[in-house]
Amino acid sequence: MKLRDSHIVVTGASRGIGSQLARRLADRGACVTLVARSEIPLKRLAGELGGRAVAVDLSIADELDGLIQRIETEAGPIDALVHNAAYARAGQFIDRSAEEARRHVLTNLLAPMELTRQMVPRMIDRDRGNLLMVSSVGGELSTRNTTCYSASKAGLNQFTLNLRRELRRTPITVALAVLSGVDTDMLSEGRQDPLLAAVERRLKLLGALDPDAVAAAVVDTLEHDRLTLVMPKVIAPMYHLRQLPNRFADLLMARID
Repeated sequence: MKLRDSHIVVTGASRGIGSQLARRLADRGACVTLVARSEIPLKRLAGELGGRAVAVDLSIADELDGLIQRIETEAGPIDALVHNAAYARAGQFIDRSAEEARRHVLTNLLAPMELTRQMVPRMIDRDRGNLLMVSSVGGELSTRNTTCYSASKAGLNQFTLNLRRELRRTPITVALAVLSGVDTDMLSEGRQDPLLAAVERRLKLLGALDPDAVAAAVVDTLEHDRLTLVMPKVIAPMYHLRQLPNRFADLLMARID
């Protein structure tokens, strides 16, 4: 897609990958709408980039109602929607509260699904559009003490693959970014869990991804209409091996309208 003068919405844009992604998109001439629940840093970044800030808590279902219509009314048609917002709390599942479990699913899975549901008919009518889901290797290879997070990200991965199948005859590109740990506040919080800290020590060869490097790769994925981004590259073989059942499913569905 052509980034310059495109209207791109980024969720979870107040910090981490989202803020770096917004900066890179703005540098490339895109008009950015930033969505997050942290209103003060969101508005500060939007002002710096000449974009728009929409303060919304994606874990509250009612706040999603009509959100795409609201953004398009204020800022014009959306050319790309990047689902970057995420919520993660480490620890044993039996110690998680009902609110925490719901927040994982609402933020990481249901919000992307609902906003995509609002977005797709508009993109089909305009005969263009890009959707990109920022997900995690945790949705493919999970460890203990990440049950809610991994389950929600696994759901996001499957949602993306099936949506891609449904939209294969449309001009909409449906992309998935599968990332290992990124050096953000979320990763720092996860390191407070002793088990996850021990797992990370065993995976030192992977290291933590730089948020700006991830943002650059996501921008490149958008610009070239790529379908899959896996970072770091060393985990790509594992991810693609995990996709063999999906490849088989695609063969079963071949030539079926």
